[in-house]
Amino acid sequence: MKVLSRYASLIVVAAVLGACSNPEDDFRAAEQANTEAAWREFLNQHPDSALAGQARLRLDDLREQQDWDKAQQAQSPDALRAYLQAHPMGPNADAALEQLLDLERRFVWQTAMRTATREAFENFLLQYPDAPEAAEARERIAALTPAVSARPAPARSVAARAEPGRGKTPGRQPVAAPKASAGNARVQFGAFSTRERALAQRKLLTSKFGHMLPGAVTIDSPVSGSTDQLYRLRSAPMSEAQARSSCAAFKEQGQACMIVP
Repeated sequence: MKVLSRYASLIVVAAVLGACSNPEDDFRAAEQANTEAAWREFLNQHPDSALAGQARLRLDDLREQQDWDKAQQAQSPDALRAYLQAHPMGPNADAALEQLLDLERRFVWQTAMRTATREAFENFLLQYPDAPEAAEARERIAALTPAVSARPAPARSVAARAEPGRGKTPGRQPVAAPKASAGNARVQFGAFSTRERALAQRKLLTSKFGHMLPGAVTIDSPVSGSTDQLYRLRSAPMSEAQARSSCAAFKEQGQACMIVP
């Protein structure tokens, strides 16, 4: 009975001390410990204290730093995206975005090196024309490009020479989408490491050049099990001549593209 009585007395004393705890002293104690548990305990004891707002900020800062440390240890796109989703305005958000873009650039370059095709290196230059690997990409494209023998320019017909105004340079006319025609050629506007990036680029492309697009722009998903895991943004099928004309028009407007089968 004496043991139970003494235990009950201790509980009463602890409750009285807890009720009489000082927010300032408890804040200093939590600040010294600077752990998530310490700040949680302070907020549990003093949810309406004048220091509660500061305590919540300290807790948020602590969580942000912990998430940033995890992202740095992982050094993966998923970890960096998780950090940005949790802390879009965090003090390390700019650095996280820069690291994420750098990792995605490396991924696209590694994919190009694995496939070692002209299309893969051209796609890399579409997205990263000023990247450190750009010079090597151009060299590899040149090595993979077959030599084309020079051909004399076709002679102009008599009718063409006699046609009035034939030699005059016409003024630039508004660019319109070419009419659809049969064929297997397509215009590619880039390849991306995630479907989300491809969707965002398609939205931007449609808003800026919708009047120039010959049909719907589709996102070709990567083949399951392939080492090439890129999402390609491509136009509807058309003839090769139409694709070349369309891509040339896009390039005149500042939009990079290339022709793919």
